Amino acid sequence: MKKKLFIFLALGVLFLLTTNKLLAWEEVALPSQTTVVKEDELLLNGQTRKYLHCRNSLSDAEIKDFFSRFLPAAGWQVDCTECSKRKGDISLSFTKGSNKLDIIFPDIHPERGKNDFLAVITDIKNEAESDESAVKEWEDYPGEDIASLPRYPKSQRVVSIERASDKKINLGYQTKDSIGQVLDFYGSRLDEYGWRLVKKVDFEDINKQLDSFMESQKGLKKLEGGALVIENSQARCIITVSEHPREDTDSRIIGINYEDK
Repeated sequence: MKKKLFIFLALGVLFLLTTNKLLAWEEVALPSQTTVVKEDELLLNGQTRKYLHCRNSLSDAEIKDFFSRFLPAAGWQVDCTECSKRKGDISLSFTKGSNKLDIIFPDIHPERGKNDFLAVITDIKNEAESDESAVKEWEDYPGEDIASLPRYPKSQRVVSIERASDKKINLGYQTKDSIGQVLDFYGSRLDEYGWRLVKKVDFEDINKQLDSFMESQKGLKKLEGGALVIENSQARCIITVSEHPREDTDSRIIGINYEDK
């Protein structure tokens, strides 16, 4: 559990309900014996999406075969049945009206003999509108900052995720300033915004726990940076600051993981 948490924090796997035109899940046929682990709806960089996290004893190949045969009968057009051969990437993609459905097979096997897959519905119309207004270099991606937290100066918002199932907001920013400058900034502004420091985390202490993971990710650097765990009477927040995980990118990543109490 700690390993997954540290990976989430350090790599900025940083994550809103709006009126939308997404189809209900009744429009999507699921294989028999499917258990829905979690249903969620979120806004990712201004884009509304619905998620189903599912579990089944069928193999990935059998699950793919089911969707390939039964979704077209329900009016879904097949876009591709092998969008990527890499685990964790989208394996099937369908469209119906203004909706896109992706079936994703993450490398997750929580129980022996069980396979997990994700079904994700996105409004294509809104997606197209986002593409037309492409974000320029160092311009903020769609989303909103958290009013009760200071925003680091000279930073670009690159990720904004708000979930419907819980009161969580995840934001990601990048900056050219150093890790020390960013951590000092937040540390000096906590009292002003009504927050108190609960704990400091040094990523150097975490690297030992992530050695095998980092070795398997070609092009990723060891973690450099730290985190501040803070809270006030209404919420709890983790602010992480780290070097960009890609060797060819000279910037620091600021992750904001905010949750109402």
